[in-house]
Amino acid sequence: MQEIRKRVFRNEEERVQSEVLDWIRFPLIVMVVFIHCVGYPPLSGTDFLNMQISHLSLTDVYLLTRLEFSFVLSEIAVPAFFVISGYFFFYHTDEWNRQSYVEKIKRRWKTLGIPYLFWNFLKLFSVVLFAGWQSKGHIAPFLRETNWWGLFWNCNLDPARSQSYPCNVPLWYIRDLMVCCILSFVIYQWIKRTKGYGVILLGLCYVFDLWPDLYGFGTRGIFFFSVGAYFAINKKNMVETLRHGRKFAYIVFVVLMLLSLKYALPITGHYLMVYRVYVVFGVWAIFNLAYSFYRKIKISSCPLLTESVFFILAVHTIGLITVCNRLVAKVLADDSPVFVLGIRYLITPFLVVGVCLLLYVLIKKLFPRFLSVITGGR
Repeated sequence: MQEIRKRVFRNEEERVQSEVLDWIRFPLIVMVVFIHCVGYPPLSGTDFLNMQISHLSLTDVYLLTRLEFSFVLSEIAVPAFFVISGYFFFYHTDEWNRQSYVEKIKRRWKTLGIPYLFWNFLKLFSVVLFAGWQSKGHIAPFLRETNWWGLFWNCNLDPARSQSYPCNVPLWYIRDLMVCCILSFVIYQWIKRTKGYGVILLGLCYVFDLWPDLYGFGTRGIFFFSVGAYFAINKKNMVETLRHGRKFAYIVFVVLMLLSLKYALPITGHYLMVYRVYVVFGVWAIFNLAYSFYRKIKISSCPLLTESVFFILAVHTIGLITVCNRLVAKVLADDSPVFVLGIRYLITPFLVVGVCLLLYVLIKKLFPRFLSVITGGR
């Protein structure tokens, strides 16, 4: 999530690209919220393979809707953010040397490092309070048994999964992005020396999972960050370049999305290679869709929505989802009809985003300097 700042444009196409990339951020963060608002009941035990498309029940539609929005379509969001961040990291970098590298890293400490520490500390504080309340004040054992390094890098949230996260789970993106920034000197040289072939090789490593399992050094972040970096380093207009072959991208995206739904690839864990190819084409397609909306409907970015993206990412899992879930459940109390569960599922993420926006506006009005620090000056 690149910091928002005034930019100098070389031409009209560059200005349009900047507006498209600014506008797309808010829909992407809404998709991220959907990832964490998965609805009820859990989808892991659902037999999607035996669903008959021609005879779908209301329950089947509800389950497929949740699978689509929280597990399939939303998977595109974070990789797209990596592409945008990679592009703007090298944006207008006419000279790349040790001095420019150090300056960029220092700037990222303010825009990424300080907010990363603050929001993880805040999440930790909320966890400690909850643990203390649950154990009637016995917080000391919890603190003694806690892996403090892991809280800020790789909490063992689920031993059955190889991927792990910091205490504030969505900030794994910021963790991996900081690693990409530190490795930017290597990434720059790699792209310069290998041209586009080096990025393709990284893409193959991502698709075939040919990468060491190191927290923070995931191939997903490095590959998609490098895609954006490639366009910036080679002075290419990203949204214009991605327009080439867009029909092919749309077709592959739709076909693989339907396959992902049919075989519930993100739930079953089968055919992960196919699913990763879907993500690649999904990112390609979503940038083209954003460009088309901008051109045809004349959609422009709203400063409030653009500026609040990082805040929404950081705050939405600190109790807000639980509170909003309970609030919606009280308003729509009858949980027996599937239709009611569906309405709850669709309403909750937008309610969470709305509360985040209200908090953002309130803090900006009362403590603007503090807000600037905890959101990296965005």
